[in-house]
Amino acid sequence: SSPSNGLLSSRPYVKRWGEPQAASWGDIHYYNYEADCEDPNGYPPARFVSEHGFLAWPSLSQYANVSAPEDWSRDSAFSQFRMRHAGGTVQAEAMMRRHFRVPLATAVPGGRSQAQLFDDWLWLTQAQQARCYETAFARWRRDRSSAAGTMGILYWQLNAIWQGPDWSTLEHDTTPRLAHYAVARVYAPLLLTATGRAPG
Repeated sequence: SSPSNGLLSSRPYVKRWGEPQAASWGDIHYYNYEADCEDPNGYPPARFVSEHGFLAWPSLSQYANVSAPEDWSRDSAFSQFRMRHAGGTVQAEAMMRRHFRVPLATAVPGGRSQAQLFDDWLWLTQAQQARCYETAFARWRRDRSSAAGTMGILYWQLNAIWQGPDWSTLEHDTTPRLAHYAVARVYAPLLLTATGRAPG
């Protein structure tokens, strides 16, 4: 389903014309991999967010079930085959570099093993996804009392359909990812958040 204009009334049946993503009545699908997902000011006001997400990779225990140790690199042919979002690896790494020290892609002599580096990468993608979701959802929950009057947020997606990068918060075997816990916190009945104000 795509964002729609909705109805002005059902009796008589009158459709609303104009911008379907208007903050006062529309709903949005929001994906922006270039913007800083940890900046709450980067999210658009919306009456309803019907789709939102950020990529993460499965845990090494999930990958190990369907791959061999030579596949354990974000740049491996296997990892690229499992990536179904064009440019997803580059986009995720760019986001993580804004907030974290990203592990090397390939092991070097005397350093961490390739399995350890890949495990670090996988975990970090999940940490970044969790922080993205928590920032976005807290912002939109605060917008409930703004002009947008945000009344709901849905994220894409709940469960993984295979062991590969996706937007889910549950692994293929239903093990929760870090983002699943972040979503539970931010959807709590009572949420305390803080925002900054521009000087002046």
